[in-house]
Amino acid sequence: MTHPTNQQDQLPPRIGPYQPLEVIGEGGMGMVWLAEQMTPVRRRVALKLIKTGLDSKAVLARFDAERQALAMMEHSSIARIFDAGRTEDGRPYLAMEFVKGTPITNYCDENRLSLGERIRLFQQVCSGIQHAHLKGVMHRDIKPGNVLVTVQDGHPVPKLIDFGLAKAVDHRLVEHVLFTEQGQILGTPEYMSPEQAGLGYLDVDSRTDVYSLGVLLYELLTGQLPFTRSELTDQGYPEMQRILRETDPPRPSARLSRIGVTASATAKMRDSDLGSLQRQLTGDLDWIVMRAIEKDRTRRYETAGELAADLQRHLDGEAVIARPPTTGYRLHKFAVRHRVAVTSGILMGAALCIGTAVAFKGWRDAEVSADAERQSRTQLAEEKQRADATARTLASTLERFTLLKGVVGLAAAERNEEQFHPPTPDRLPSMRRWVANECPPLLALRPDVDRTLAELEARGAEILPEDEYLRGALSDLTIGLRRLDKLRLDVEWRIRWAEKIEKATLAHPKAGMTWQQATEAARAGRYAKQPVDLRPMTGLVPLGIDATSGLLLFYDLRSAADPSEDVEPASVPFPRHDSDGRYVPQASDGVVFVLLPGGPFTMGAGAEDSLAIDIQERPTHEVRLDPFFLARTELTQAQWLRLGGPNQSIAQQGRPDYQNSTSLHPAENATWTEYAALVQRHGWGLPTEAQWEYACKAGTVGPWSCGTNLAELEGHANMLDASTFTKTWDGTRAPFHDGYAGSAPVSSYAPNSFGIFDMHGNVWELCACRLSDYRSPANEGDGTRAPLENDLRRIVRGGSFVDGAQKARSTARWAVSTDLRQMSIGVRPAIRLPR
Repeated sequence: MTHPTNQQDQLPPRIGPYQPLEVIGEGGMGMVWLAEQMTPVRRRVALKLIKTGLDSKAVLARFDAERQALAMMEHSSIARIFDAGRTEDGRPYLAMEFVKGTPITNYCDENRLSLGERIRLFQQVCSGIQHAHLKGVMHRDIKPGNVLVTVQDGHPVPKLIDFGLAKAVDHRLVEHVLFTEQGQILGTPEYMSPEQAGLGYLDVDSRTDVYSLGVLLYELLTGQLPFTRSELTDQGYPEMQRILRETDPPRPSARLSRIGVTASATAKMRDSDLGSLQRQLTGDLDWIVMRAIEKDRTRRYETAGELAADLQRHLDGEAVIARPPTTGYRLHKFAVRHRVAVTSGILMGAALCIGTAVAFKGWRDAEVSADAERQSRTQLAEEKQRADATARTLASTLERFTLLKGVVGLAAAERNEEQFHPPTPDRLPSMRRWVANECPPLLALRPDVDRTLAELEARGAEILPEDEYLRGALSDLTIGLRRLDKLRLDVEWRIRWAEKIEKATLAHPKAGMTWQQATEAARAGRYAKQPVDLRPMTGLVPLGIDATSGLLLFYDLRSAADPSEDVEPASVPFPRHDSDGRYVPQASDGVVFVLLPGGPFTMGAGAEDSLAIDIQERPTHEVRLDPFFLARTELTQAQWLRLGGPNQSIAQQGRPDYQNSTSLHPAENATWTEYAALVQRHGWGLPTEAQWEYACKAGTVGPWSCGTNLAELEGHANMLDASTFTKTWDGTRAPFHDGYAGSAPVSSYAPNSFGIFDMHGNVWELCACRLSDYRSPANEGDGTRAPLENDLRRIVRGGSFVDGAQKARSTARWAVSTDLRQMSIGVRPAIRLPR
């Protein structure tokens, strides 16, 4: 606790209805006093007041942010706000629930709570954070000092305090900066996520609180931190960034084994002994904690609720989602559920080993015994034959266990391979190690696997029950090793690509302009009102400025490269234009991205749009977006296949409706999960709902970017008309023939004023966002907002060839499940500008 030393910070005897009693805390921007409320009720409160001299606009904004954050929340594990006001000299204050409690780590240690009790108490903390996130607020400073435990009705209740660093998840309350003007870190380094420390130019989202919760759980379980404050701060801020980005902390069970003589005391504080505590931590809890503190936030738990749910699975003895369902893990869970049968099998195995040892000893005794001559040569031969047979059985058993280890190794190798997307130079060392060290030992197992399977198959109906699992596992391993061999070839291609992509990005022979020229162009013309801080992005080549829209175009080299042809970055096919400068699409084209300027735009349908659905599309509201890249066309089937998507298009399956389908038609018949995974592995993303609508409207305000009545859609959209094979009409059928019964090849119709094709009709386009209510505020930057609670559906936009003009409007919204697979749903990739 810090006490004030400056007399000007001393409170008057009374402020409003509150009588200050004593200082109970001091933060970077304010003092916290224990005060007594005199009217209309008498109670003790925590009174927080801005310090004299710190009442700048920035500090007042942060203080107001805390007040707004707390006012939105009502949860038993979050300290409530009672009142807010200003002193006579204009300094704002907050009156909050006074929590007379103990930091959660101290409470658990003082009461010697077991791991189970600590986890259940921690789950209450997760519930409070989940409530805050659903209200659109992050805490950003979760640590034991901000999680106090009080006892109510004989039960411990954690209380979250100090939302002073809170930031709205879906609207900005405070500026996202790491340092104050005085150079102090905003947040506590040892509980801070890598992105909160300013790494990778990432926005901080709710997963940063998940990381801090993971650190807190680590400390509750082990009594130690993943990284101490001295490790993070002694050598300066850059070293702290490096540690948070590159250094993996030890697993909780490993940390416990390293703390030496204090380990036994730590175990006692958890109502356990050292050996038992070590066993409890090893396995599920190790995996849960390490997933929560993953450096890559896309691999963490999405929400605090998911973290709490996985902890509950552990408590209930169920399989947790934090660890991959490897064969070994499944066998362990099987053994727990079928303890008697597994124990019998182990005893049989032990008997086999003992019998082997006895047989070998008998054979050796027969060989070296002094009275061997008195024994029958026939008896000696039989004894040796039995010993040899037992030895062969033992050797075969050991070999099979070695082969089963390959199942675990294969799963690990495939997980590691997933990290090599996109193939950029920084991934070269890892890819080379994977090809040289990880693959060869596994691929070398193929002859032994094939031979063992042949032996098992030769037995036919005589195969032993205990060999049934082995045969199934090795059959899967055979398929997996063939898959691994193909992956090895693909990674070798990625290595060759990564070795040359940097040079091709900066000096491509077919580039329309240099990156320096693109950087200058991003500050002029249509970008002059909000200049873009543009820097070279690996794999993107500037094509130039689109003559129609005045916007910069960029070409993604990887989407034009077919790995089966081993093409180099400098020689991939480039887009072609006719003599009038119009784009002539080819199946070999990669994705062309448009750099869209940022700024405000009006989102939602206006009152003049009679086709709008009020509950979904209104009210109108202003959203301010940062600049971003959006694909000029929907992702084509050819691009989908080159990028590694499975060939599952309905349009390519020979249906009569699609006799004229080509590789230039949009990719379709994949789920939201499959689309999102594909674009993410190539360093892209899906546009947010606000970004999509901004790109579709392209500065217009009518129902469609090309006009205000149905007739004006002709030549601009592929939608429900007399050409469509479906018999379902919705009253907004287009009064013209668009020429296609199904989807049309991309860019078959005129673009909007941003130079973007097919925003109306053709196929629905998936967005990143879950369904939300426009009455909740939009986050500045990307326009995201808090989703509807318990609704996991994702938004699609733009309508399709089987839908009428109403659904093809700029503001029309539809929600689909993440596993829906349809021929009328496609995807248009987006790229976020690095910060």
